[in-house]
Amino acid sequence: MKNLTILALVALVTAACMDNRPTYDASGTFEAVETIISAEAGGVIRALDVAEGQSLSVGQIMGYIDSTQLTLKKEQLQAQIDAVLSKKPEIAVQVAALQEQLDQAVREEQRIANMAKADAATPKQLDDANARVEVIKKQIAAQRSVLSTTSASLTSEIYPLEIQIAQVEDLLSKCRIVNPMEGTVLVK
Repeated sequence: MKNLTILALVALVTAACMDNRPTYDASGTFEAVETIISAEAGGVIRALDVAEGQSLSVGQIMGYIDSTQLTLKKEQLQAQIDAVLSKKPEIAVQVAALQEQLDQAVREEQRIANMAKADAATPKQLDDANARVEVIKKQIAAQRSVLSTTSASLTSEIYPLEIQIAQVEDLLSKCRIVNPMEGTVLVK
């Protein structure tokens, strides 16, 4: 029994002298740069697809804010542009009837000119035919001018609406929650 006690005592001393601690290659303090990421727009968060410990890459979309009202505003502005464009006159169609009258008046003028050469028409008839051609030409020019001014005016009405759409698109882009740098999610 004495041998057993000595054997147990030797085993205990041997176990106590052994270094069971793990060895380390390095030691120190790790510090992280903490960055709080938030949406630039205010509102209800509709999605936030990140989990603690998840690695994120630069530019990764993590979620978005409700943008329903902005989307509806953009559609409304686009509808206003469409409404303005629908008022824009088609110059060729508007002038087509006058152009047809001019073509007819030119043919009539030629006919009377040929008749005047043969002394079958009076100079007054030729003057009247020439005057009718000139009046129709001036009507066409006036109509084109009015329609061009109207068209330009309507086109200028579109520009402020396009700027408003660009503003809404900027606000819509700010509804996305985008990761600005590579890192790991610490807290959600």
